[in-house]
Amino acid sequence: MAEVDEQLEGEPDQGIIATEWLSYEAVLACREQHRSPMVMHCIDDFRNGPGYPLDVISQEFS
Repeated sequence: MAEVDEQLEGEPDQGIIATEWLSYEAVLACREQHRSPMVMHCIDDFRNGPGYPLDVISQEFS
């Protein structure tokens, strides 16, 4: 797994009061507080792989 070594800059989206780095277990434990069921869906998609380079989606991001 990756490690976070820098903080986010700028203001968070409206309605977000803080940013935190959580373990998977902690995110899972607070899923009733997520803004959308897609949060866990996206995290699980990432964890289950496989990953693809961004140029699969668009040349703009490669």
